Amino acid sequence: MNIGIVGNGKMGNEIFWLTFNSGHNVVIMCVLNAREYEAKIKKQLAKMLKRGIVDQAGYDTYMSSYKVTENYDDFRDCDLVIEAVPENPELKRQIFSTLERVTDNKCILATNTSSIPLNQIFSSCTLKERCAGLHFFYPVMLSSSVEINTEDFTSHQTINTLSQLVTQMQKNPLILKDKFNMFINMAIAVGSSHVCYSIFCSNISLSDARNKIIPQYMECSVFDIIDSVGTQIIGTSIRNFMNDENRSLLSWYMEHVFSNSEFGLKDSTADPEKCKNEIILSFYAVLMNLTAYAYKEGNCSFSIIKAILEDMFMLHKGFNEVYHEYGYELLTSFLDQYDNRMPCRIYNKISKSVYDEVFGEGS
Repeated sequence: MNIGIVGNGKMGNEIFWLTFNSGHNVVIMCVLNAREYEAKIKKQLAKMLKRGIVDQAGYDTYMSSYKVTENYDDFRDCDLVIEAVPENPELKRQIFSTLERVTDNKCILATNTSSIPLNQIFSSCTLKERCAGLHFFYPVMLSSSVEINTEDFTSHQTINTLSQLVTQMQKNPLILKDKFNMFINMAIAVGSSHVCYSIFCSNISLSDARNKIIPQYMECSVFDIIDSVGTQIIGTSIRNFMNDENRSLLSWYMEHVFSNSEFGLKDSTADPEKCKNEIILSFYAVLMNLTAYAYKEGNCSFSIIKAILEDMFMLHKGFNEVYHEYGYELLTSFLDQYDNRMPCRIYNKISKSVYDEVFGEGS
């Protein structure tokens, strides 16, 4: 497949190497530093040859299978073009307006957006059936799955082609639609906001939560994710994800946490050990409820969602294990408790029968 990539930043670069190493011909656009970027590719390929990772024939194939460009016309023969620029809807619209003019009508146009609605990004396109989201998780090479985000206008052929490509790259395709698009990042935004709110409600200092409670249950805390992604990007994502189902919780986060990284108490007035179950189990309950909701209402693959979220947070215990250990009544009691404190639809518990199907034995 001939694949084009617009943008050679952190995500664009990783998508380039994934598609390139998967045997595809790749054209990547670099607006500012094309020569420097091409020099880096050549240096990396020379290292691979020197270390015996590829032989001379493989090296020659690699060298003839990519192009670094500053010109949109070089995407003319692509079967797929992936946009991977910063989360700026107007910039993305301009890119796809240009791509629609220069590419063949059968070329799939995909955005790597992590939070912007597809209707906004593709609003200027006339052949929307070939448009979709192809959201890679960072780090791209290590993540196990890729979100394929779609709308009613996305054709089955487009979805099938992208699904086959993701599978060929040895990733699991998570096919989503409409309000469930970018579901994983939405779940991370909601889960992170809830953890901050539960800490705030528990009279535990942020320091005690980060150092004494959360490390007992996960290797990568919500605060590590916020730190690695950056507060500005998190803030942009939360604004894009805000809707009637999560507005009260996400609004609380933006007001109390986004502009104040040291929110809450400086010193705990409660015993962290006595509060840890509420903080951690309510976090599990929120993520599990979102997963059950996505399966029930969006027909999303709960097995892939569980695997991604467990991997993202590097949870010590998986959702199924937590469900078996604590059960439906205890876990959902935390949802009721927080819904009473801050009415929010994301705390509306899904039925036990759905939980049993998603987290029960054999799921």
